[in-house]
Amino acid sequence: MVNKGDLVKGINLGYLYQVTRGMYTARFTDPSADEDMYDCGMGHLAGTYETVIDVITLSGPSTGKEYRKQKNSNFSRLTNETR
Repeated sequence: MVNKGDLVKGINLGYLYQVTRGMYTARFTDPSADEDMYDCGMGHLAGTYETVIDVITLSGPSTGKEYRKQKNSNFSRLTNETR
């Protein structure tokens, strides 16, 4: 489980992030894939729901920017032993 204040590291590029909001559910829509749902008046059913976390970048070229990352993104949680 990832909580607010935890440090996480991106596996691909190795950038450090701090979690600013713990896990919650967010809705993602893809207009090209969900177009039929919108056209039929069922846009409220379109999209997918996934677990996400909000993070702020602590290293790399985008330091200081906030992002919403899908929980299944390539992150590893840093514990006190690995910091």
